[in-house]
Parts: sequence; structure tokens; C-alpha cells
Amino acid sequence: MRTRSSLAGPLAVSLLLGVVLPAAPALAARASAPVMHIELVHQTALAPPRGTFVMRVQLQGVPADGSLRLVVHQRVRSRSELDASMEGQGLRSRIFATVTPLAALPPQADGSRRVTLSLDPPTGGLPLSTEGVYPVELIAEDAAGASGATLVTHLIVPPATGNGAPALGVAVVADISAPSALQPDGTVRLGGRDKQSLDDLVMGLAGAPGVAATIAATPETLDALSSSSTPGDAELVDALRSAAAGRLVLDEPYVGVSPDALAKAGLLGELSAQLSRGRQVLSDVLGGEPTHTVALAPPDLGADGLGVLAYSGVHRIVVGADRVAALDPGLISYSLAQPFKLVGPDDRRTDPAPPAIDALATDAGVLARLASDGSPALVASRVLSELAFLRLEQPSVARSVVIPLRPGTAAGVVQLLLEGLAAGRPVTALTLDEAFDHAQPLLDRGGSAVERHLLPVPASSAPAISASDARAVKAARADLGSFIALVGRDSPRSDPIARHLLLATATSLTTGQRREHLHAVETAIDAVASEVTTPATFTLTLTARDGTIPLTITNRSGLPLHVSVRLTSSKLEFPDGDTIDRTLTQATTRIDLAVRARATGAFPVEVDVVTPDGRRTLATTRYTVRSTAVSGVGLILSGGAGLFLIVWWARHWRRTRRSAKLVAVQGHPAARGD
Repeated sequence: MRTRSSLAGPLAVSLLLGVVLPAAPALAARASAPVMHIELVHQTALAPPRGTFVMRVQLQGVPADGSLRLVVHQRVRSRSELDASMEGQGLRSRIFATVTPLAALPPQADGSRRVTLSLDPPTGGLPLSTEGVYPVELIAEDAAGASGATLVTHLIVPPATGNGAPALGVAVVADISAPSALQPDGTVRLGGRDKQSLDDLVMGLAGAPGVAATIAATPETLDALSSSSTPGDAELVDALRSAAAGRLVLDEPYVGVSPDALAKAGLLGELSAQLSRGRQVLSDVLGGEPTHTVALAPPDLGADGLGVLAYSGVHRIVVGADRVAALDPGLISYSLAQPFKLVGPDDRRTDPAPPAIDALATDAGVLARLASDGSPALVASRVLSELAFLRLEQPSVARSVVIPLRPGTAAGVVQLLLEGLAAGRPVTALTLDEAFDHAQPLLDRGGSAVERHLLPVPASSAPAISASDARAVKAARADLGSFIALVGRDSPRSDPIARHLLLATATSLTTGQRREHLHAVETAIDAVASEVTTPATFTLTLTARDGTIPLTITNRSGLPLHVSVRLTSSKLEFPDGDTIDRTLTQATTRIDLAVRARATGAFPVEVDVVTPDGRRTLATTRYTVRSTAVSGVGLILSGGAGLFLIVWWARHWRRTRRSAKLVAVQGHPAARGD
């Protein structure tokens, strides 16, 4: 036993070595072989009847003597099954399979290889006549037939030619925005990554001209790009202008703001200012007139904001699927792609009630496909497959889906998606307005429009503007109005100040940043207003009843300034009026102020140089006017008094003389003897 055991150990080791050692070279060779990879470059969006389904792929690590196996599976039956198939899981039975040697797929000019699948049965092609989404596997194999990489995409079979069912309307909305570029110190900074993200989105739109889409551009971003001297920025603006031609442009506020926060802070006037400036920039940069009746819902939209938008003229809105309450499961068992009535979280009924707003909610499944990993062609194929199956859920009902494209979406994804939408049924590209018109509204069992409530926004995440900041914004808005009256509406000096004030209510700002922009407003206004000065005091003597006061106003701002001179005095009159308007075009301006003295003496005159609206005092001077002239009234009074004294003295003298004559000499006491 002991001997046999001692022999068993070496024998087992030798057997193990005999098994392992011969396999070592094969393992080493396999380990050193390059990893196979397949990347989808392009594919036919829809499988045309009796046509050819074409894929172009880039291959890595596939040996020259290898091959590509193409497998078509039965169409998917649910969106969950479609989701699993995109991960290569839950694939149904095969309906077609073929293997093509790599040598039979010569590289194209860009290095890709073209894989084709005939769909023409008379010539031996695959007979696919039933509308649906069919998973397609492409498997890279080596010479021995071992698979090294797998790609799963989908083939979309459109409805039959005689099928009159409506297509699924798809509204692509391109979000052309970036973080605020204007800084509190007045510099304009747009990050390189932000511009690259915008460039990708714009290039994708420009790559599919003529396909319906909607542009939601932030005017502040366009302002920054238009005024930039950085190489490439002007070209980006030109490309965006070209891409927007013939497409719907939404009327956006100058920067992203919260209607709810503005309403709570008593700053709804700022929303009007935002929309007015935004409309001007959009029209100037992109051309045409943006539409205001349809909008994208702000992330924090609540009851107050919903009412504000309704009263401002918005009657169609796109809202995130995660921002509205779930539908009654008994009402709908398929994906919602129909308009509904949007109401506030607490369903507050006001009198009068705001106009009703129709809403479309984004589809979470479509957005998940858009955000998935993969080449642009694969991502676009997944989105189109999701849309095609969504239509199959309710093929007889006209419905619409909105797809927001965020900055950073690859140019290839945007272009291929738009080209796929333009290929025709089962989907059709529409503008946002057209998407609402195309879809049938969602009705309840009684035939009434279905209402969905906005979900409340947590207080901790809802943007807010403090009472003190709201007062500061109102004061800055009033000061800006005075400044514009001072420098003129066309002055370039008012534009940067107006932009700072608009940014002060942006949702993305912290309280500190908001106050920095407000401080920038006041600082810029003070810098001009403080350049207007007058002499502090002045003393003048008038030797005549009428005269002039010389007023010298100094303007060191270098700008023509519109001012009003206001005069106040209790003892002087101003024949030309107590308010004189002037435009200060020189560094020094002299104004001769006509005055008229009511009496002699020393009288104070207050001279205030103010903005045309009178809200802001720019400079103040106190004059002391000494008048030595006797007025006409004084002369009359003096003459009258002298005449009275003369008359009185004459009468008194005559009376005395008459009395002396009436007394007899004998009767005088002096004549008596006693």
C-alpha cells in the first residue's frame, strides 16, 4: 500500500503534465491573438420591400482567413423583449443564417466592410413581409469557426404599402445651450468642452438638412458665440444659422429661469424682460421669428409657473416623464405618446382659471436608447427600433414622441437619427408644433381629455430668490431704466449692464453669484453717473431785475449724456422754466439759466442735474444770488409813500395857518393886563 501510494503521486503528476503541457502552446497562441471587435458604421434605416439591407462595419482583430456569420431572428414581441435583445439576450428562433468569408468582403475606402442581406424572395432573398423589428446578429469567427465578437443590431420592416395606419410622429428638439458665459467681472468665457458639445449637435443637424426638427437655443449662449473673437466661434454660429433655416425655433428666455421662483419673488416682470431680449437675440442670430405658443417645461415647473406660462401665451408644453403623476393602469396599457391636459401638483382652481395647456411627455425608453453606449450608427439604430416598436403598440392611433437632444450628443447620432426618420413609415419627422397636431389627444372612458398632475418639487431642490435679492433686482431694473434714458437706448454701454441683470435671475446661479451680477449692474451705472459734476457752490450778484446764472456741467464719461437741470428757489423766477433738458456732448457744457428777481436781497437757488426720468441725481449745486436792483413795485410803493407825506405835510401846514388867523389879538392871554 505504501509503495503503490508512493507511485500514484508521480504518476498523477505525469498524467497531468501530459494533459497540460501539450495544450500550453495553443493557450499561449490564443492569448497572443488580437481581441476581435465589430463596430457598426452605418446600416439601412428601414428594410425596403424587395430591396437590400446593408450594414457597414469596422473589424478589429478578425484574422484574414476568418469570416462573418449573419443571423436574423424572429421579430420581438414587446418593448422589454426588445430591450433584452439589444444586450444579445432572449433572442427568439433563427429565421435566417449565412456565413461569409472575410476575403469576400473587401475593405471600402474608409476601411469598413460591406455586409448585405437580400430581401427579394424571387431572387432567393429573405422573405420578410410582416411589419416589425427583427434582431440581427453579426458574429466574427476565426478559421476554425470559433466566435470572437458579436454585434446585435435590428432590422426594421415597415408597414405594407397598402397599410393606411398613421406613422408615429417624432419631434427632435435640439437643445443648443451652455453654462452662462458672461462672468460678474464682465469677461465672457465659454468653455472648450461646452463649445465642442454644441459643435457636435449643430454639425449633426446640418448633416441632415430638410429633415423637420426643432431648435431650442439659449440666447445668452448665442450672444456669447456671436460676440466672440475666438477662432471657430463665428463658423459655429454660421453653421447653426444654416441648420436652423426652415426649422421651428422656440421662443426661449435669455437664460434659463424658473417661472415659479420669479412668481414667488414678485419678479414676473423679469420673465417679460427675459423673453423680450431672448426673442431679439434669436431673431438677430438665427433669422426669422421664434414661436412662443409651444415650450419646454422648466425642471422645477409647478402650479404657479404653469399658470404664468399659460397666461403668457404658451398652450403646448413638453414635460419630462418623471415630472408627471402615473396614469391609471386601467386607462392605458401601452406606452403613452399622446397629448394630455397638464395641471398643477395641488390641482388649485383659480378664478379666472388659466388657459388649459396640452402636454406631451418624453418617453423614458427612447431616452435610454439615446444614452446607450455604442457607435453612432448603433445608437441611432436602437432609437429607431424603439420608435418602430412603439408605433406597433397602437398602430391605428396617431401618436407622437418628443426626443430632446442634449449638447454632447454625437454628430453621427443626430445625423443618422434624422436620416432614419426621413426614410418614411413607420415613423415621420415633425416639428414640435406638428407633433401636437399629428397626435390624437388621450381621452378617458367618458371621452374627456385626461388630466395629469405635475409632481411636487422638493423644497430643498426648488430654486428660490430671497426677498432681499428680489428687492435688489427691482432696484437694479429701475436704475437700468434711468441709465438707458441717460445714455440713450442705442448706446452700447447699456447692453452689458442689461445682460448682467438678466443673468441675476438665472436658475443655475448661487445666491453669491446672483449678488455679484447685481453688484456689477450698480458698479457700471455708477461709473458713468459719477463722471457728471458741477461746481459745489456759487455766488452771483444781479444788478438788474432780470439776469442769467452761468452753470458749468462737466462730463468726463466720454459719452453723450441726456440730462435734465432742475431749478428751485422761493425768491427767484425762471422765465425759461424750472426744468431744462440738455444733451452733454462735450467734456464741459455751459448753460445760461435765465432768472428774475422778485426783490432785493440774497436768495438761495438749488440746481440739480438729474437723469431724464428724475430718478437719479447726478450732481447738485447751491447758488446764492444777491439782487441789488429795485423792482417796479418798490418804486411805486416808495413814490406813493412820498406823495402821501407831501400831501399830509401840506394839509397840516394849511390847517395851522388857518387856526392862527382865527384868534383875536385882544383875546390873547398876553394882551390882558392881569
